[in-house]
Amino acid sequence: MNDASDGLERFIARWQAAGGSERANFQSFVADLCALLGVSPSDPAREDTRDNAYVFERRITFRHGDGSSSAGFIDCYRRACFVMEGKKVRAGAPRPPFVVVVDVGNVIELYAEFSRIGFRRP
Repeated sequence: MNDASDGLERFIARWQAAGGSERANFQSFVADLCALLGVSPSDPAREDTRDNAYVFERRITFRHGDGSSSAGFIDCYRRACFVMEGKKVRAGAPRPPFVVVVDVGNVIELYAEFSRIGFRRP
């Protein structure tokens, strides 16, 4: 095996048995995924959310169909690139260019154009 496939196998071996909660595993999983892909990890969050272009737990306001709103968080947010939500089950998502749904240890789903057709690794 080459270094890339060795790294992938180590990543899979580390995470495939993960069964804990999203909160317990998600940020570590994403940090390991970034290292595997050779991309930069998220930035430290700042007090002013307008400055948080690539962070975990991005504060947002949900606007509901009845005109009300509520506070919430996006698990991992990168401005103009993606929103990543760690979920045990499929869930609806906001409409950025890509939606990445991660069930840690089980599946990574990438959606584009919201056709719900994407790459899924069992």
